[in-house]
Amino acid sequence: MQIFTDADLAPWFRSEAYDHVQATILRLTAAVVGHPNEDECLESQATRTLVRFLRDARNRIAQVPLQTSPQRFGNKAFRDWLVGVDEAEPALQQELLSLAPDLPDPLRAAVGPDLRFHLLASFGSAPRLDYGTGHELSFVAFLVCLLRARVFREEDERALVVRVFAEYIETVREVQRVFRLEPAGSKGVWGLDDHQHLVYLFGAAQLVGHPTLRPSSILSSPSSLAAHARSYLLLSSILHIHTLKRGPFHEHSPLLHQIATTVPSFPKVAKGLWEMYRAEVLAKVPVVQHCRFGDVVLRWVDAETREELPSSGDGRAEGEEGEDGTDAVSAGSAGGNGAAQGITPAPWAASSPGSTVAPSVGSPSPVANKRAPFLFR
Repeated sequence: MQIFTDADLAPWFRSEAYDHVQATILRLTAAVVGHPNEDECLESQATRTLVRFLRDARNRIAQVPLQTSPQRFGNKAFRDWLVGVDEAEPALQQELLSLAPDLPDPLRAAVGPDLRFHLLASFGSAPRLDYGTGHELSFVAFLVCLLRARVFREEDERALVVRVFAEYIETVREVQRVFRLEPAGSKGVWGLDDHQHLVYLFGAAQLVGHPTLRPSSILSSPSSLAAHARSYLLLSSILHIHTLKRGPFHEHSPLLHQIATTVPSFPKVAKGLWEMYRAEVLAKVPVVQHCRFGDVVLRWVDAETREELPSSGDGRAEGEEGEDGTDAVSAGSAGGNGAAQGITPAPWAASSPGSTVAPSVGSPSPVANKRAPFLFR
């Protein structure tokens, strides 16, 4: 780990790791512009393998006996389920990396621990029994590693969203439903969602250019949402909220209500969600402090000079606490405790003091710029 305090954010923004994460999210967003889940796309062997693993992991949830001792949040049986995922991970890793025959053996060995770490972290924190946008970010980091290892290629990017990421979302929703993991760093009603963010960004991109659906469709009845939920990640997420929360939508989800009533188009929704993600997830120490930086992929080096970056943790002993009181060296997953920090509004909202602003996107991925230019206007 390299991120411990706000002083580490500037190096993080200059890092090769940040560059790869940002570029991957933009490319995945661009890949699904105007494409519902059921649209035909290339489904490679790697895609099918990862989807099968996620589906099997979800099916195993029902096989884990829940603990009956009183627990306000988080059933400790989650830890037993995660052990099972960990036991199945080596076979998944071996199968996926076998699909990159040109990957040199030293690099294959080096990327293995990173893949395991990011995959396990993407389901939630076993010590804290919570789940949040930092864990969702861990799944992106997992995909970045596979893309950099050439297990997945550019032609797989749409399937990585509408097949792989969609399956991941269904799995973590079931994890949350059964094991009742605490929302990590939830901002309550003032957050976009208790657990996710990228699913809304990808979902908004899918709806760009739709002939009838508009941002105001977010306020449709659950029965109307159900007609489109299988096709669009954003509407599936709104329907999921209706199953979790009671009361008027504008009271329990005011930010989503604001989007539905004030933003005229999905390109503007996507642009706002992207800028909000950079500020509220990628620029929050409690979220990104648990990022793992590797020797091959997601490196803590300057993206331009390839020189190693400084860190306030240089010389810090293993086990010393990070800024939020967690062990930022050995913590096994990425949560997020952004509630203590200012909430950064999306562009459609009024500005608020105390918000953290991420750096400008810089030179966007040419593919993303071509397919989703509205993200950079």
